[in-house]
This record gives sequence, C-alpha cells and structure tokens, in this order.
Amino acid sequence: MSVIVEFTVADEEFILGQVLSNPPDMHIELERIVPTGSSVIPFLWVRGENYQAFEDRVQGSERVAELVVLDQLADEVLYRVEWPTKTNRSRFR
Repeated sequence: MSVIVEFTVADEEFILGQVLSNPPDMHIELERIVPTGSSVIPFLWVRGENYQAFEDRVQGSERVAELVVLDQLADEVLYRVEWPTKTNRSRFR
C-alpha cells in the first residue's frame, strides 16, 4: 500500500525554506528521503554559479548545525544539512 501526502507550509514556518530563501542564482532540489530514526537530515542537489556564496549563507544561519558536501558533479553539488540538537532547536519556534 502506498500513501501520498501533499501539503503546504508557509515560508515563515518552514525553517529550511527560511535558510534557503533567496540563494544567489542557485537552483535547489530537495532529495526525497525516508526518515529511519528520530532525526531528518535533508539532502540538497544545488546547481548554480556561486557555490561559495550559497555555502556561506547556509552555514551562517544559526538554524543550521552543519552543511556538508557529499558529492560534486560537473554542474551540481549534493549537500547534507544537519539541524542543531533539539535543545537548541526550541528557540526557533
């Protein structure tokens, strides 16, 4: 049996949307993931011109614990984004 769920979340309520909003001429695609534990770690495929500016912006956010490059192809980069621990996350609500 398959379950498909579609929903909309306002930008200001979606932390990942806040962190990734207005990247400098970048195309960001969220990789589909299946959470297998208590945390969800987003994976992002990013294409664009200025990866350093993108990385600086994301890593500079207090809402991101770590941004890690997992793979780099000719025209895109796969990143893993880790959130702060739950104790730190409560201040964002």
